[in-house]
Amino acid sequence: MRRSRLSGIRFVIAGVGLAGVLFATGCGKGQSAQSYFDEGAEQFQDGHYEQAVAAYEKGLEMEPRSAVGHNLLGMAYRMQYNTVRAAEWKEKEIEAFRTAVDCDTTYWPAYINLGATLYYLGRKEEAAPYFRTALDLYPENPERAQLEGFIAEGEAEKAKRTLEGEEN
Repeated sequence: MRRSRLSGIRFVIAGVGLAGVLFATGCGKGQSAQSYFDEGAEQFQDGHYEQAVAAYEKGLEMEPRSAVGHNLLGMAYRMQYNTVRAAEWKEKEIEAFRTAVDCDTTYWPAYINLGATLYYLGRKEEAAPYFRTALDLYPENPERAQLEGFIAEGEAEKAKRTLEGEEN
């Protein structure tokens, strides 16, 4: 498993085939799709995010229900957004992580990645349930305290919004 640091939280990049590590997802396990995911991981590692996106998309054509594939695609979209700052990449990132969560409701890395994307967009209230689900699925997460802090911020935002609504 490879991890990258961004704004104080590690984002899990599962399925990077360079080390032969792949989390089983139950969403399909075709060898050809895996080779595209491996190719995408190599491109991602080399900083070639457009090529990584293309490889992940080819793999997902073969295994459209792969949570790992959609999570990897979301990470590539994130890095593409960070490179060019075009809003379309951020929306694609969110959609890829949502699809990963829909494919496998037990795949905690996608919950963390989706929560982090929303959190850093300032959508803390919306992010909180994703972080909570990730912690429910993986309670021994080494970044538990930080994720609990993010959850608390989201819940505080919700309480503030509710209070403001009652005052109006």
